[in-house]
Amino acid sequence: MELPPDRSLKPLSKRQITELRGYVSPGIVVFRAVLFLAAVVGVGALARVIQRAIAGPELFPIWLLVPAIFGIALYRRSGRWTGGSAFRERVREDLASGMMAVIRIDAVDAIAVPEQGDSGPTFFLLTADGKTMVFSGQYLVPYVAKGFPWRSFEILEGAHSRVFFRLSRIGDPLPPSTTLAPLSWDDSKAAGMLGREFATLDVPFENIRAGRVTRDADPTST
Repeated sequence: MELPPDRSLKPLSKRQITELRGYVSPGIVVFRAVLFLAAVVGVGALARVIQRAIAGPELFPIWLLVPAIFGIALYRRSGRWTGGSAFRERVREDLASGMMAVIRIDAVDAIAVPEQGDSGPTFFLLTADGKTMVFSGQYLVPYVAKGFPWRSFEILEGAHSRVFFRLSRIGDPLPPSTTLAPLSWDDSKAAGMLGREFATLDVPFENIRAGRVTRDADPTST
């Protein structure tokens, strides 16, 4: 596998192998199938009761359409939640190779966003090569206790699956130069931050400092 210059490969630890196996174990597959069937059957039973209460048992069982439609929608939605079969195949590739990806990050500036509710803290970083990155979530709490963000650190993740494992400190703490107000859900969604431990944003760092987390006009303009 050809890797970008900022990435290298490292053998998976036993703990990481166990974590990856959890995504593809037969028990997990069966458990998800049981939950899926239980949800569809439950919706179908409720629809049947409602139809009989409104129109009586003689009416054609149109309630069967409800669990059918619900099952299709749930199947598609669950594929986005779990990554679907393509994600599980990438996990198997990680297990077969026995390797994970290590991404080196060198940061030169940081912006902090305090935690709102139970969303966890957020940090925007400007990297040495000019990229804007965001790290967000409850998983950061123990890292913040150790001085995160750092001037240099590594991201450890599945080489193919991109399953996030952990951050590994290399350099000294990098005190944020700016603190912003907590972000709205709409801003977080627009920036592509939701459901991700970290991301590279197509947004100039100075836009972030000005409170614009999505690409728009020059933050210095009025």
